[in-house]
Amino acid sequence: MAALEPTSPKEFLQQATHIIVAVVDDEGKPWAVPLGLKSYKHRTFQWFSAVDTVHSRAIARNPEVAVTAYMADPAYGVCARAHAKKQLTLPGGFALYS
Repeated sequence: MAALEPTSPKEFLQQATHIIVAVVDDEGKPWAVPLGLKSYKHRTFQWFSAVDTVHSRAIARNPEVAVTAYMADPAYGVCARAHAKKQLTLPGGFALYS
């Protein structure tokens, strides 16, 4: 069964399945990466990512990021500026970010 079409920005964000996180890399260049979205609650996105990736290293250095949320259907999307931080270090070199 397909998800219902969102009727508000909040509902869209709660139904979103992916985000693109854009950062500035170690050389000062922009870097954007699509990631699976764990959740959106209380105006906060959460996603899992390996801590040794370009975007995770950039967030450790500077938590200012740009975020685009989307669903499998590319007809919908929301862009925003955000402040990201590592919430939890996980086994295997991964972490939970929000």
